[in-house]
Amino acid sequence: MIGINVAVNEITKRRRMEEELRKSRDELEFRVEERTAELQRRNQELQEFAFIASHDLREPLRKIQVFGSFLEEKGTAFDEQSRGYVSRMTGAANRMEQLLEALQRYSWLDTGQQFGPVKLDEIARDAAKDLELAIGQVGARVEIGPLPTVCGDPYQLRLLFQNLIENAIKYHRPEVASLVKIHGEENEREARIFVEDNGIGFDEKYLEKIFRPFQRLHGKHEYPGTGIGLTICRKIVERHGGEITARSVPGKGSTFILTLPLAQTDTDRGRAGSHGRLKEVPT
Repeated sequence: MIGINVAVNEITKRRRMEEELRKSRDELEFRVEERTAELQRRNQELQEFAFIASHDLREPLRKIQVFGSFLEEKGTAFDEQSRGYVSRMTGAANRMEQLLEALQRYSWLDTGQQFGPVKLDEIARDAAKDLELAIGQVGARVEIGPLPTVCGDPYQLRLLFQNLIENAIKYHRPEVASLVKIHGEENEREARIFVEDNGIGFDEKYLEKIFRPFQRLHGKHEYPGTGIGLTICRKIVERHGGEITARSVPGKGSTFILTLPLAQTDTDRGRAGSHGRLKEVPT
């Protein structure tokens, strides 16, 4: 009889523990869902704010640009110092316009096209054609080897290659002919894409910094730009469930490495905003 009572007590305790574990699990799942919904809502609000802010700021900015151009046309009526003020004002307004456009593009990244098969070599060639003028201005050569086909958003992947090629030719070394090589490899699950250049390179201790918005390693007068191009690259790669990193040696060029899944699952998509997907690749 004692043995039966002990067995009953053990069963009761086990059931009570199982019930408590079930309640804890259900509560945890509820909190995770609640937190996820809150993060999605806040992310949507930030996207809407970025879009509205960039849109509403354009009108007063256009007026500054227009009136600034009027003043520049009447430059002979001003002394040299006044002409310098006007030139700096219009230059600042033009940089502001570039920043607003970059901010607007960044806010759109979470609402792209439906994913489908994308031939990356075709996308990379199209991106290079879009930059034909900039490539010609620095006398650069872009070599694109065979690249895998992945499941993704063709518009965003084209923007990804545009930004990486543009970054490579912008930071070229004047004393050498600029060369950008794009090639890839794949296994059963993923593709790895390499974008190599022979430019000025950077110290790898700044690896994380170069992917942050508006972070620059050089002055805007040395190398113009918005400081958000590589941030956009990272967000596109993360939205595709992939990873981006870089290897570099100052004065010897850089190699950006993209890892993209060949196929997509529900959990792979929509990971933009997760900053834990930047990893270092051993040299």
